[in-house]
Amino acid sequence: MWDRYILFEYKDTTEVSQKLPVALHDVSIAQKSEIENNTVPNAVRMSSTIEIGKGQALYKEFKYFDSNDRLLLWYTFDTRTGYYIDITPTTSQIPPLGCPPGSSRVGVCNYGSGLAACIADVSVKHIVTELAKGRSVTVTTNNTLLGVEVCATGTVQP
Repeated sequence: MWDRYILFEYKDTTEVSQKLPVALHDVSIAQKSEIENNTVPNAVRMSSTIEIGKGQALYKEFKYFDSNDRLLLWYTFDTRTGYYIDITPTTSQIPPLGCPPGSSRVGVCNYGSGLAACIADVSVKHIVTELAKGRSVTVTTNNTLLGVEVCATGTVQP
């Protein structure tokens, strides 16, 4: 799915949105199959030992491109917690999609301290909306590389 990815490293900042790039590495040596087989986190953890200045880079931003150099997805990895944060899709889907057949994704929650609250919020909002339309809903979750998908299956109540 991904042809190559580029790694940006950042110094420690309190505001993720204000990170300034201090290094740029083209890590196209990672094989396409490695990315497709979800081994990117291993590469992330290995590269987190790179030191910049006096300390370790705490945030790392990854950008994924297709073969036409179109930016598909970027996200930030926090080397202290091991969480993926600031996941920003530039397409309508975050791979890998794993909702069961017959269900649809109603939200994606990032890994981190607010994960449970996010899942509950997405689930409740969707259930309330569907009940108002006269539908019963079953909500499930699916763990993916980049976050937890909230999946829903709805049926029209008699």
